[in-house]
Amino acid sequence: MKLRSYQRLVFLFVLVTCTQTWFLMGQDPIELPEGVPPESDWAYSKHLEQTQEIMKNSDPAQREAQLESFRTKLHPKSKILPYFESFFSQTADDFRAAGNNSAADALVGKMMGLYPDSPALIAKELQAATQSQDHPKIIQYGEKLYAANPDPQIGRILAESYIATNNAAKAVQYSALTLDVLGPQDGVYFAYWLAAHYAGQNETDKALQYYNVVLGAFPNSSPPGWSAEQWDGVKSTAFSVRGRDAYVKKDYPTAIANYSEVLRFQPQNDFVHLYIGLSFWRLQRLEDAQSALAKAVVLGKDYAGQAREYLEQIYKPLNGDTLDGIDEVLNQARTALNL
Repeated sequence: MKLRSYQRLVFLFVLVTCTQTWFLMGQDPIELPEGVPPESDWAYSKHLEQTQEIMKNSDPAQREAQLESFRTKLHPKSKILPYFESFFSQTADDFRAAGNNSAADALVGKMMGLYPDSPALIAKELQAATQSQDHPKIIQYGEKLYAANPDPQIGRILAESYIATNNAAKAVQYSALTLDVLGPQDGVYFAYWLAAHYAGQNETDKALQYYNVVLGAFPNSSPPGWSAEQWDGVKSTAFSVRGRDAYVKKDYPTAIANYSEVLRFQPQNDFVHLYIGLSFWRLQRLEDAQSALAKAVVLGKDYAGQAREYLEQIYKPLNGDTLDGIDEVLNQARTALNL
């Protein structure tokens, strides 16, 4: 009687051990009857049943091991094989839901090796990377998708990520493409970024090309998502670049017109007053030149000393080679600026 009890205990131990081993490692694919091809619907249905059992495992790590073991034992012609991408993908999602992002990333890496050209997998990972603002991953997956299908929305996402990661060459490429697709109004952010980029590179012609797009897109209001103050700053910069370019090209009336637009937003910009004064001087409108230069002087900023020198050069020949009375010109400037 005691022997039989012991034998039952041994049997139960072996049964539990075998069950645990199957649970951890997965079962083998069902053996097909003679004459049944591995690509048959019957084989598919049986393999699907087995896989569904594996998917019931609530532990993603164990499930991943079971899926991998089962997959490697399948015949290459098995109809269930293409569906393992979704089984692994669900497991990766469960890793993330459990907070195990490193395991999820490792599984996705494995999947990329198994299914390198899967648009569904890449799109899913791109979406996850976009939600978490993981720019290196956005670029990794976005470039793959864009190479297969140059979708404008993916191009926009890539442009934003390249801007965020300071990759200027790629940011220029995708910003220009996105602007072409979206048009000036919907693509105004990219037009502005391109304008600022080229201005920073001293490529004035290209900067002007995009600043003109910016100014034409919203001439009387700010774009959605931009405050009036932010947009005024953008327009001020655009008009300033226009003014500087016109001055260099000796188109002084255009320089004055654009610099005057800057003063609508920045009435105490001493640099702008200086160059308006210099432009009037080149046109021999000396009283207007004196007025503008005097404003740059009384503001007392970085260009005050330079403006004072030019003001005196104009004033002295007109006033008996003296500076008598120049204080009146300066006082008029203070009044005009409400100083």
